[in-house]
Amino acid sequence: MIDGLFHGTAQWYARYRPGIADAVTDAIRAAVPGHGGRLLDLGCGTGQVAAALPEFTDVVGIDPDADMLTAARHALAAAPDRRRVRLLHGPAETVPLPEGWTPDLVTACRSFHWMNGPAVLHRLTKLPGRFTMALMGDGTVWTAAEPWAVAVRGLIQRFLGERRRAGGGHFDVAERPFTEELAAAGFTEVAASYLPVSRSWTPERVRGYLYSTSYSAPALYGDRLPEFERELAATLADHSTDGVLTEAVTWELILARHEAP
Repeated sequence: MIDGLFHGTAQWYARYRPGIADAVTDAIRAAVPGHGGRLLDLGCGTGQVAAALPEFTDVVGIDPDADMLTAARHALAAAPDRRRVRLLHGPAETVPLPEGWTPDLVTACRSFHWMNGPAVLHRLTKLPGRFTMALMGDGTVWTAAEPWAVAVRGLIQRFLGERRRAGGGHFDVAERPFTEELAAAGFTEVAASYLPVSRSWTPERVRGYLYSTSYSAPALYGDRLPEFERELAATLADHSTDGVLTEAVTWELILARHEAP
């Protein structure tokens, strides 16, 4: 993972990142026997997965960004007494799990592409027992096709360069589909589904969302941030209808099973 990938974005992520669609959590619940138990969330960020699946009463979340974990602790602080939440700081590839603890569900939401996928999956296949794996994501404004999103991407490129940024580096597309990575690691019943939803944005929410990303974090603009904000506001005003921008979003959900031999 690139150092400082989400540096300075946690406050924006916690406030402006859209939540997980109900269709996604419904599909996960249908795939997990018992609809609860122990949840391992890789790249847990601000705790959105744990918040969306409250029936999992024993949660371990892992994230390499300390500020994200602070936001997650705040978001999950109101959990019922019967719920145990442990948040661990570090990379998903190496952070030790609690001794003797095994998951019923492993998730990675908007995060697996930042990890060394084969290393993470190899590690997971060494866990005892049977669990369900769920990888999920909903794309990004950078790749959205709506005219307003295309205009915003062009604006970002004018300030930060043509290549999509990833913190201090640049984003590279995965070499092969995650479904193939799961199958190669020994997971079975690997299946992808695509769940369409519609979103409405205000200009303020678009700005906050952009500041939550690795490709448009405030720090990347340096002393040009005020200039970017002015041009972003003008761009969004030109494309909004009564102050609203719409987006057609498709959530990708990949489910797989693993059972220790």
